[in-house]
Amino acid sequence: MRQICNSFKMKAVSIYITIATVIISILSGCSGLHDNAHDLLDRAEALMAEDPDSAIAIIQSFYPYSQLSEKDKARVGILLCSSRLMQGATLAYDDILDASINYYRTTDDSINLVKAYQLKSFQVEQRNQIDSAVLYIQSAQNIVGEQPSDIAYALCLRLSNLYSSPLVAKDYPKAIAIAKTSLKYTGDSLK
Repeated sequence: MRQICNSFKMKAVSIYITIATVIISILSGCSGLHDNAHDLLDRAEALMAEDPDSAIAIIQSFYPYSQLSEKDKARVGILLCSSRLMQGATLAYDDILDASINYYRTTDDSINLVKAYQLKSFQVEQRNQIDSAVLYIQSAQNIVGEQPSDIAYALCLRLSNLYSSPLVAKDYPKAIAIAKTSLKYTGDSLK
């Protein structure tokens, strides 16, 4: 009877060790995925301007994106949409950008939130939702503020372009007024 109990205890210990090993392997594998994801996303970002096709291939290798941390998922949204925009490809159906906006709203990373809003404005414009595109640019402007900067200038010009779009009521006077307002944001960069 004692031998049966000892044998049972040994099997139980062996099972616990196996389970612990599997859990440790899974956790270290997830950590490796996160570290690997960060390095690969850095590489994709470096390639984006010169070779957006390669950047997209790297980014899409993470699909399904549910495996990524929220931070990496947010970064994927910005990198994927930026690369596609550089290619002239459609953004209309990339819902990953919503994860970027949701993540950056909860962090202090206003720079990436502004980028996400800008990209989202292009995305909804491609869906012919010009009013929503205007709202996203205005949200980005609220973050940037009134200080002269290249980004404030670019946001104003983007808003002016949206107001002169044939898909809206073509409010040319408003578009012109916004374009004139953009000049106050130029600072010394365009003088």
